[in-house]
Amino acid sequence: MLGQAFLLMVLVACDKDNDVNPSTISSISQAEIQAILDTDVATSSIDLILSELHQNTDNSDKGQASNCYTVTSTENGFSVTFDTCALGSSEEISGTLDVVLGTGTGIPTYIATFQDFFVGKVNINGSRTIRFTETRENLVFAVSGDLTLTFDDGSTLRERGTKSFSMVFENELQNTLSGNWIVEFDGKGYAISGVVSKTGECDYWTSGSLELTKDFTNVSVDFGDGSCDDQALITFVDGNSLVISL
Repeated sequence: MLGQAFLLMVLVACDKDNDVNPSTISSISQAEIQAILDTDVATSSIDLILSELHQNTDNSDKGQASNCYTVTSTENGFSVTFDTCALGSSEEISGTLDVVLGTGTGIPTYIATFQDFFVGKVNINGSRTIRFTETRENLVFAVSGDLTLTFDDGSTLRERGTKSFSMVFENELQNTLSGNWIVEFDGKGYAISGVVSKTGECDYWTSGSLELTKDFTNVSVDFGDGSCDDQALITFVDGNSLVISL
């Protein structure tokens, strides 16, 4: 999850015996699926930036530069400024996010506000609330909020809802995402649910699936069997499918 590639390029691989045209078999088009996956990539990267800050930042290093970002104490939390750095991502991160620390729950909580924050060419605005639970082997955080993403072609998407991330530290880092959330694109709403995972060394989700629903039509996005590749299988409601390269 730490930093997945942005602005996915779709390579369609249709069944050789059936020349499939996705636009004729589902009310969810290939372009819509692509936009939804772009949004998931962007917002997942944002959530993992916050988890890394949670792990690496404490009161002793406020005001100091860490890697390529600077953390400054504020009255109710801290502010983080990124100077075109990767932070585990293949895309450059720039901009400032303000974090208010939650109080009174006994659970570490970050309320993060993004204003003209960039990951690659994606401009992100909005807020995110993250609640962390930690054990010796695991870091789990629940995410809720409302983000608007503007891509370099001028298109705008909005994501809202609740997700759960887990980071399991064993022989290798295993990242998992689950939950139910909504993406709004071009005046339409898409419900998304499922469980996907990957190892820390992979740029993309490598196992599990997401279900996309629009107007009572479902599309399944299967990310594979755990192999560290960039392939995902899209299956439409009538059973036809195509492969995309992430």
